[in-house]
Amino acid sequence: MVIGFWKRLLADFLDSLILAVFGILLCIPFSHYFFNMETSGMWVGLVVSFLYTGLLQSSLGEGQSFAKKYLGIQVLSMDGEYLSLPKSFFRYTVIAFIAYAGAFQAIFNLVIPNPQVVTIVVSVLFLLALFGCIFLVPFHPLKRGLHDLIAGSIVVKKGTYSKELVKMDQAMVQKEKWAFAFCGVCCLAVVAGGFFMFATLSKSMGVTYSEITKTQSDIAQKIGNPNIQVNLNSSTFNGQSSTNLQVS
Repeated sequence: MVIGFWKRLLADFLDSLILAVFGILLCIPFSHYFFNMETSGMWVGLVVSFLYTGLLQSSLGEGQSFAKKYLGIQVLSMDGEYLSLPKSFFRYTVIAFIAYAGAFQAIFNLVIPNPQVVTIVVSVLFLLALFGCIFLVPFHPLKRGLHDLIAGSIVVKKGTYSKELVKMDQAMVQKEKWAFAFCGVCCLAVVAGGFFMFATLSKSMGVTYSEITKTQSDIAQKIGNPNIQVNLNSSTFNGQSSTNLQVS
């Protein structure tokens, strides 16, 4: 039996609660260190979630995180075997782009000198992960997301896998193509809409996107922190409008 969208979402939610509880318990003895880490603390969360998900959903954990074990479901490869560690970690990397886009942006900043390019790349990859890992699942005939397609995995009820279960007929293949097309069009529409809105806002305020990204890059270099965001804000008071840059 292939597991549907809602049960998979429930499993992910329960796993998130487990990781949250672990994070709270971890903060009790090390609260001072985490407070001093500020935004760098996201790396701790990324590493912990990578180890938790990557290890347990591989052959080491028989394809089951704690939540999946409780719900009686497991992650397997399309041939019915458990995922290897590299495939399991790679599978979670795609999912992690949704929750830890800031961490991936910091990594890209180390290898790509142009912050404008990094912002565009991370934004597009975030949308691909969002639509592919979440919105593709309910429309796919085998309920596979982008992370499943890349890693060659499928989520099934424990003990029910068979080759017939994952075999796709012509109707299912056609449904898969429509699912890809729908999610692809939605992703492109969001990207195009976002660029259009930002370009329109920047033009109305007399500031170009390149000027904003240059300011962001200059500030990041000056303070030695690549995790800097510069946002354009507009406000009106007593009939007078003003534009300012907010740095966070």
